[in-house]
Amino acid sequence: MAGFPQMQTPMDNDTGESSAKMDRLERYLASDPANRHLVTEAIDLAMRLGRLDAARKHADAAVLALPDDPFLAQRRGNVLLAQGELAEAAAVFERLRTRTDDPAVAYSLGYALFKMGAFEQARTTLEPSVSGGSAPVAMAVLLLRVLHHLGHIEEAIRMAEPYLDANTSASELLGVAALLYFDDEQFEHADRLSRASLAAGARRLEALVVQGSLALAKEDADGATRCFSEALWLNPSDGRSLFGLGTASLLKGQLHSAKAHLQEASANMPTDIGTLHALAWCHVLGGDLDEAHATFAGALALDPDWGESHGGMAVVHAMRGQADDAQASIERALRLDPECVPALYAQAILSGEAADPARLQAWARRLFGKRFGP
Repeated sequence: MAGFPQMQTPMDNDTGESSAKMDRLERYLASDPANRHLVTEAIDLAMRLGRLDAARKHADAAVLALPDDPFLAQRRGNVLLAQGELAEAAAVFERLRTRTDDPAVAYSLGYALFKMGAFEQARTTLEPSVSGGSAPVAMAVLLLRVLHHLGHIEEAIRMAEPYLDANTSASELLGVAALLYFDDEQFEHADRLSRASLAAGARRLEALVVQGSLALAKEDADGATRCFSEALWLNPSDGRSLFGLGTASLLKGQLHSAKAHLQEASANMPTDIGTLHALAWCHVLGGDLDEAHATFAGALALDPDWGESHGGMAVVHAMRGQADDAQASIERALRLDPECVPALYAQAILSGEAADPARLQAWARRLFGKRFGP
């Protein structure tokens, strides 16, 4: 069977030599379509050249000509993954898994399920191979990401430990583990692992997110901006990085930029209440109380038992001079969270102790400087 699939990207230079070789292979295949060696070479070269349609054509033809060849079926599955045909790829690997215990097949199936958002199925697929501590690192990393998405942080950390002990310079593993430790509030471990990941030579998104979030905690807005900007170069739609960049802009008083980044973060993480809170405070600081009210209302619709949402709504009511509504929201917030900072601030507004806009801006920046992430 083939090894672990490499998600192919187009070559930087589609050289004439490679194109000419591709043309030769296609001529040979026209007269010998069932030649396993030729078709494998054609699929792989087309993938390296970024010619996914050609790779798919040859993979489909190969499986039609040699339907019982698991090697070619796996090659076709890898092409489907590269094309984003996740459900069809998963079906290919599911059939293959009944015929072989090759970990590469389990990895490919787990990857397809992960990308489809079928995290429990991905976990069931990957866990038997990884739990022993001797699976390939790529498979362990994939399962750690699956567990992270499922919210099983402590379990993921326990599973990561033997792989970390045996792979001290595996930058992707170090980066993924760093984010797990960060979300478990083991910040020293997270800092050490993320630095080790970046020092290993590769710039990993998770490691950059950890370093950016730690910079935010120190109110180092410029350092956070550098980390999150680099993370977004790696993945322009990463919600945590967009949130971090928006929060860094908020710390710097750049409300327009903060609002734009946080709106994009919310679009990528529509159920994340922390991101909605940050966006709502941008509206408050910008004086757009109608948008702030609507955004806090959206957060309450997701979870009516979150004290800070009621506290934020209390601030909006207080700034509008709606004392009764503000007081009702304050009471709800403090019942849910007796130390709810926005509710206490709303009380200060009602009493006249915090009516100064500059004080509101300073308070909000401090509040979000202590926010590590969504």
